[in-house]
Amino acid sequence: MATDEDNHREGPDITAEPLRAALLVPRSQRLLLDLDGGHTLAMVYPGLSLLRTVEGRVIEELWLPQGEDASDTDDEVLIAALRDAVLWTAQKS
Repeated sequence: MATDEDNHREGPDITAEPLRAALLVPRSQRLLLDLDGGHTLAMVYPGLSLLRTVEGRVIEELWLPQGEDASDTDDEVLIAALRDAVLWTAQKS
């Protein structure tokens, strides 16, 4: 039978450093495309916003395109951004 002591896990001391978090939020981006003849085409492209926060305040936002037919490049950029964000959350200020 597990005791309260068994259920308690020693974690990092989050009081010593500002709390960092990376959040991934679905968000479409409105894009304006300049066409020949001076015309502009407005379109909405689906994507994700990667937010870096310190103590709950957003300090950086990166929008990543992720349409239904995302390219290999889109996927590679997303993977690299997620990896960087995870490593960033573990860094000390």
